[in-house]
Amino acid sequence: MPSRRRWSATGNAPHAPGRNPHGLDQRATHHRQALASLLAEVAPAAVADRLRLSAARSGAHRALDILGRADIENTARQLSELADALIEAADAHVFTQLCGRFGPPQTSDGRPAEYAVIAMGKLGGRELNFSSDVDLIFIYRGEGKTQPSGGLGRSLPNEQFFQRRASEAIALLSQPTEEGLIYRVDVRLRPDGRVGQLARSLEAVALYYESFAAGWERQALLRARPVAGDAALGRAFMETIRPHAFRKYVDMVEVNDTLFAVESLRRAARRQFSDPETLARHLKQRPGGIRDIEFLVQLVQMLYGGQYPEIRVEGTPAALRRIHQSGLLSAADFDNLLGAYLLLRRVEHRLQMAEDRQVYSLPADHDELARLAWRLGFSSGNELTQQLDARCQAVAGMLAEIFGRYFVQEDVGLFLSGDRNDPVGRARFTELGFSNPGRALEICGDLARDDEQPYLAAKLHRLAARLLPKLLDYLREEPDPDSGLLHFCRMAMAAPSRAGFLEALLGSPGSLRLLATIASASPFLSELLERFPGALDLLQHPQWFSQEPTLAELSRRFESGGGEPRQAAETHAGLLALFGARYLLGLDSAATTQERLSDLAQIIVQRVFRTVLLREHPHLSPENCGVSLIGLGKLGGRELNFGSDLDLLFVYGPQSPMLAGAPAETGEPVQRFCGEVLREFSSSGWSGSRYEVDARLRPFGSQSPLAVSLPAAQRYYCEPATEANPAGQAGTWERLALLRARPVAGDPQVAAAFMSIARGFALGGGLSPSQLDEVEAMRARIEREKGRAQLKAGRGGILDVEFLAQVAQLVFGRQYSDVLSTQTHATLRALLHHRLLCEPEYGELVTSFYFLRDVENSLRIVGNVSVDALPVDSEALAALARRVVRIRHARMGSDEAEPEDFFLRLGQHQERVRRNYQSILARWRSQVGRSPVSAQNPA
Repeated sequence: MPSRRRWSATGNAPHAPGRNPHGLDQRATHHRQALASLLAEVAPAAVADRLRLSAARSGAHRALDILGRADIENTARQLSELADALIEAADAHVFTQLCGRFGPPQTSDGRPAEYAVIAMGKLGGRELNFSSDVDLIFIYRGEGKTQPSGGLGRSLPNEQFFQRRASEAIALLSQPTEEGLIYRVDVRLRPDGRVGQLARSLEAVALYYESFAAGWERQALLRARPVAGDAALGRAFMETIRPHAFRKYVDMVEVNDTLFAVESLRRAARRQFSDPETLARHLKQRPGGIRDIEFLVQLVQMLYGGQYPEIRVEGTPAALRRIHQSGLLSAADFDNLLGAYLLLRRVEHRLQMAEDRQVYSLPADHDELARLAWRLGFSSGNELTQQLDARCQAVAGMLAEIFGRYFVQEDVGLFLSGDRNDPVGRARFTELGFSNPGRALEICGDLARDDEQPYLAAKLHRLAARLLPKLLDYLREEPDPDSGLLHFCRMAMAAPSRAGFLEALLGSPGSLRLLATIASASPFLSELLERFPGALDLLQHPQWFSQEPTLAELSRRFESGGGEPRQAAETHAGLLALFGARYLLGLDSAATTQERLSDLAQIIVQRVFRTVLLREHPHLSPENCGVSLIGLGKLGGRELNFGSDLDLLFVYGPQSPMLAGAPAETGEPVQRFCGEVLREFSSSGWSGSRYEVDARLRPFGSQSPLAVSLPAAQRYYCEPATEANPAGQAGTWERLALLRARPVAGDPQVAAAFMSIARGFALGGGLSPSQLDEVEAMRARIEREKGRAQLKAGRGGILDVEFLAQVAQLVFGRQYSDVLSTQTHATLRALLHHRLLCEPEYGELVTSFYFLRDVENSLRIVGNVSVDALPVDSEALAALARRVVRIRHARMGSDEAEPEDFFLRLGQHQERVRRNYQSILARWRSQVGRSPVSAQNPA
């Protein structure tokens, strides 16, 4: 008998018809009645085995399918209806048993509490296979407790009762015995997945899908269907989830977001396959396979189900027909999709009938494939695979067209996966210039996820998906995209509202570009913005990039922020970031940036001085307190850099009201006040980046009292050594230091008196040959001690130019007052004007000086530390080269060389500086003690 031979080919399945003496009526509509009748005849202890025997009814549908009397859709529907009946019977049995032990669950007002079983996945869509798992979730409505019969027995809270009802039903369905098992039950689609409660209240479920559910969880709702329990609660559940499953209004953002979710799921599923051949044999996950068709149908339902209620139907074939009838799918596409789906499902059914387990891959063995093809009515395995390939290729082509039409940023799906091992994502990040693509994938995933606010998951994902393509485009142009992505993500996470932060940047491409630059070029500035996220507001104002901020404007900015240290620190952080950004974008030169940093530091010095004065001497004001702060070094010269110390000198007058009768020479009250100022600086409250204050340049050295009186300064600097004044006159190096002295805070009268003393000392008597020898020896010693590789102190470094300018001030300052600027470039310009430098000398010195300053700034802006040595690490060196070239290109429009030529150019600039330093000093040496002679007409 042919039919028997064909049946035996399926193997010895445990649910074969011959093992079903209590077979059910063939008609699906009689499943429930037949089960109820059958179970009524057996004792409660035998119900489990009777249900397992009843599950063998699926064998009849196998036979019908083999004999060709039942189509795929009908077979799947019959199997699903059988499962519905078995699940309902199992649930009813468990409910009866639990009520007997604990009583029925009731609400606090005496009404019966409700409970429902919801089918998901293939069962929910009425597309069950012969060996499918059943995906279930369990819900209830009504808090309260059970009411034991007659008031006897133990009572349970309703929540515990329903947890037991769910877990015992699962056990009844899925635990195997000698009669086999009924179904494998999968409950991972419940809210919160594996860690969620088995049974959840309807209110909790509604909140979850409204606020916490991921896109794939909303997609899973498309197949949700009540199968057991209270029908009213089942209907309420369906009404609750409808707006989360079906969009009422659709725009391109929604289309892209949904496509991102679909693409992420597809990629995740395919990563499990080791090679393309294995993937091509997989009926479910292959390109154009079952999963792709289901995804496509669900995609259309999610996007358009709100507008086209008729497409909200169960089952993929039925949904395809409705989508086609609604005009959302062409006739040709409909035929391709439906034909492919039915063929794939038919092959899938036959595979699972033979194995009686979940199997989706075609046999790799040629003979096994031929036998499968014969059972399906094909002449050979080749004919079967050719048919499958043709159908699946047509579907894959449709999907590629759809994704190409709408999903213009296909990379975003893989960017947001967060999977560091995704080979496609790693390759794409490598193309974008990232050296650690796996870490970049993780960072992007973190940006789109906020575990502390899971209810914002959907919004964050949508915003990150829209922002990332543009951000990555910007970062690929930056010197260090890896660092840029990391620090941008940290800034976003530090913002009070990450969603608000991303949303604001979407509306301001200029701000996004700016933050990409800051994040890539300067971990220091990025970390400032992470610690002071409010400072980001300052960078949102375009006027700060279209006009140059003045000292008065900066002061007003601080005043408007109030007097609290935290507010001042936030304003300081924002301004530091602003100045760094203007420099990095080429809007400001190194000189302008250093002036702004110096002005900013001066504002902080003045605020700290005023704060301590108000606290310690509230009756005094800075203008009449008799104490002044003098800036030296880079602060005095307005050439402060990122990470520079503040060189300060405390000076007081003998009539300072702070003394209050104390001896002026020791100035004890003034010393205490100045100590408090230093301590205030050491706190992190006043500035976003803490300043290190160096007061060691004071007269008599670091072991002397902190503040110096005007008479003591006069004696130290201007009087020769005597028995009464053993300290004697200060050294030549102190003359150089005082050339850059500048009042920065405190009493202006005291400051003016000190500056008169300092200027008289620095310029008095000019420069003798022995003093010039001392200056040159000092420069050589610094070079020797610091090392030739030092950018600042090494051969041909920044100090060569600065020493040259200071020597010129000592030699020519009394004759030409404009030479006495505290800024190096201004001094060089004055020397050119007075023909003390020739044009080629001036041009080479200034060009090389600012090249070296750009390198110095690029080193310091990374970490806000005083770093002058070039990095040893090759990657750090390469990043430095890219950073310098990028800054100079942004400022000047073009650059003389590419990053790979950077070190050659650096050496050339250093050699030019040293050559000019030596030749100019040699010429000036001949003028020491004589009238100056121009560079154009040297003696």
